[in-house]
Amino acid sequence: MSVVQSEDVAAVHRELDLTLGQRLTIGFGTLLLVIAVFAVAVFIWHQQSVDAQRDYTEQLMPLTQQTQALDRSLLNASVAMRNYVLQPEPQRLANYRSYAEQARRTLVQLSAAATSPEGTTDVRPVTEAARALVAQLDKVVDQRLAGAVAPEDEAALVSLREKSSMSIYQLVDQQDARAAQALERMSAARDKVSRGLMLLAGIGAVLCIAIAWFTTQSIRRPTRALVQTAVALERGDWQPALHLAPSDPRAPPPRSEMRLLSRAFGAAAAALEHRERDLRAKNLKIQSQNEELQAQSEELASQNEELVQQGNELRAQSDALAESNERKNHFLGVLAHELRNPLAPISNSINILKRVPPGTEHAQRAQAVIERQTRHMIRLIDDLLDVTRISQGKIRVQSDPVDLLDAVRNCIEDQTSTLEQGNLHLALDMPSEPLRVRGDYTRICQVFGNLLNNAIKFTNAGGTIHVSVRPDARSNEAVLDVQDTGVGLDPALIPQLFQPFSQGANAYTRTTGGLGLGLALVKALAELHGGSVTAQSAGPNQGSQFTVRLPLA
Repeated sequence: MSVVQSEDVAAVHRELDLTLGQRLTIGFGTLLLVIAVFAVAVFIWHQQSVDAQRDYTEQLMPLTQQTQALDRSLLNASVAMRNYVLQPEPQRLANYRSYAEQARRTLVQLSAAATSPEGTTDVRPVTEAARALVAQLDKVVDQRLAGAVAPEDEAALVSLREKSSMSIYQLVDQQDARAAQALERMSAARDKVSRGLMLLAGIGAVLCIAIAWFTTQSIRRPTRALVQTAVALERGDWQPALHLAPSDPRAPPPRSEMRLLSRAFGAAAAALEHRERDLRAKNLKIQSQNEELQAQSEELASQNEELVQQGNELRAQSDALAESNERKNHFLGVLAHELRNPLAPISNSINILKRVPPGTEHAQRAQAVIERQTRHMIRLIDDLLDVTRISQGKIRVQSDPVDLLDAVRNCIEDQTSTLEQGNLHLALDMPSEPLRVRGDYTRICQVFGNLLNNAIKFTNAGGTIHVSVRPDARSNEAVLDVQDTGVGLDPALIPQLFQPFSQGANAYTRTTGGLGLGLALVKALAELHGGSVTAQSAGPNQGSQFTVRLPLA
């Protein structure tokens, strides 16, 4: 051990036997005493500033503002009175009444703003003069309303106006003087607070530096000795720590933390040397176990990811099955309803046929009802059969050149009466030349017929259905658009719109009927032709647009 280290170790034993807390208590106690004295003085000066500021903001300023507001109100009322006297009109009389009422309210607010005895005394002449002036204004207005104004009342009005203005100006001057005094008090108190805080900061800084210096000096050399001992322990030299051990183990423990720390260093030196060897052996063992745990953790993480993925797949399948089951139950209910509805008019028509002679008007109507409801049931059953054939892959479409324009025109002719009954306007935009696609004429008519029937069903009377057919040279496809101004679609429902048994979730859909198969058939038949169908809508009551694309022949 070097000479410097020996001197530092001796410094530890020569250190005053006072704890660090005792040293800091002496120093900071003095500092707190000084701070307390200055805090009391600063509090007194600050309270003086607060009192002056409260007088200024709560009494002087509101009173001044209300006085100025009263002066403006009286001036407005005088001007309005003069305008009415010169030209008596109802509007000018109403203006005067409004300004006079405003002046009275301002008088009440001015009286309420005078919270101090001095303010009440100063305000009393103003309020008396203002009330007299408002009363004289009312008197002049009443005289003008009855006829002419007396000259003596005109003269009295001028005198009262001058008296009111003089009292208002005097009150404003008094409040300005008191406000200046309050501001001076605030400024003086704030200057005292600022100087006191600066002086406190200076004295506090000096005391803190002194406390820090004395505290540092009392622990610097013992701390340096302990640091050098720790450095020696880091190099594996236990001798400096052993020299810090007490010569007499039975001696009472010291109060100084530095001496206690030195004693602990000496006592722990031997134990640390012995435990170091044990720790090295245990560390090797723990490191091996840690590597095994890391491998197991990685394996568990991989298995957990697989389980999470499987759980997500199961939830997705469960949601799909639940949705499919819900659509199935809804479809069965709708199917029962749709098949039952035609039976009632058919049954009634049969009863009518039994009671009336054949060939009469009632019999013909009954036959027409039976035919119409039968066609409706046949169309529902055909849609069900088509969906079943498509889902089973049993439907086949012919691949012949078909004039798409001819198919569209024929379908429109079939729906002409329906359009007229619904009071719907049909707009056509089609080229003059034939537009040929390759496919099955009947199925193409079915695609367009379902889209047109869907537009008719969901468009209110007076609406417009726009049908356009155009070639798309870039994609070599024919584009068929059916756009309406009807009830529109919820954008969130568009992805499920072409699924079988899917219907919109609004009241209009429930009243118009249907099995929810028409758009599913449109999509399936379009895809069987190598084409596609899409739907667009800006939202409910914004109309909708369906676009079918078919390959050109």
